[in-house]
Parts: sequence; C-alpha cells; structure tokens
Amino acid sequence: MTKWLKHEDDGYIFRWTEDRANHPKLYEVSEEVAFPEKHKPKHLNAPKKRRQRKKVEEQLELFVSDLQDEPEYTNEELNAEASRNLPG
Repeated sequence: MTKWLKHEDDGYIFRWTEDRANHPKLYEVSEEVAFPEKHKPKHLNAPKKRRQRKKVEEQLELFVSDLQDEPEYTNEELNAEASRNLPG
C-alpha cells in the first residue's frame, strides 16, 4: 500500500517520499482519504433511475379560430402628436 501526503493549505495530494515527508505543511493520509471516489460504497456507483414522464391522455386542440381578435385602439390625440412633424 502506497503512502500519500496531503498539503494543509490547498489540499493537494502527493505520493509519499522521504523529502516530502519532512515538509512541515504536509501530513500523511490513507488512500481512502486521498482518493474518496475510489472507495465510495457500491450503491453510490449505481446509475440513477430516470423518472418516466406521465403520458398526457388528452391532447389539447388549439385552433387559430378559437383566438379572439385583438381590439383596435384609436386615440386621435396620440395620432396627431405622432404625425405632427411628418411631411405631407
């Protein structure tokens, strides 16, 4: 089993060597701590089941003829103001 060293400040993982082991900010950790993704329980590795969407039994029928016409707005004062400086 290889030994691993972890840096106190930034959490970087290094393979254990004698020179690095003497560094004041590096401390020894187990492989489980260094690489937790390799040692997680098997049930967490299983793919998640996708939820199936419920089928819509009734389809909506929308037609253009069902839409109401947009009411027409006229404002004589606003029309006069908007066309005040137009030629003609």
